[in-house]
Amino acid sequence: MVAGGKDSSRLKLKDVMNSPLIFIDANARVKDAIALMVKKEIRRLVVKEDKSIIGVISQRAVVGDVHKAHISIAEIDMPKGVLCPYCGSRFESKEELSKHIDRMHIGAGLLEGDVRQL
Repeated sequence: MVAGGKDSSRLKLKDVMNSPLIFIDANARVKDAIALMVKKEIRRLVVKEDKSIIGVISQRAVVGDVHKAHISIAEIDMPKGVLCPYCGSRFESKEELSKHIDRMHIGAGLLEGDVRQL
């Protein structure tokens, strides 16, 4: 039994598929695929490259089993750069972050004692 308890031996694909099919380009970003799935309230997208279908991407493949975790998926937007764990400042690279920590937090003695007092 599938599709709401219907007998699968008598069903055709068109009886259980979503229509119209929702496509995404193979070069699209993962966050765009997730946003589209959320917007359209679907869990799979047909992936196209040029005019050819090359696969299907599922919500589970991207973010895991959402239904078991009982979470909703918001649009994922990965921040650029790295954040300082002490003050929250954003930097383009780990090297810049390291220099900032050395100069501002260690050099100024801010990491001595209880950091929560800042």
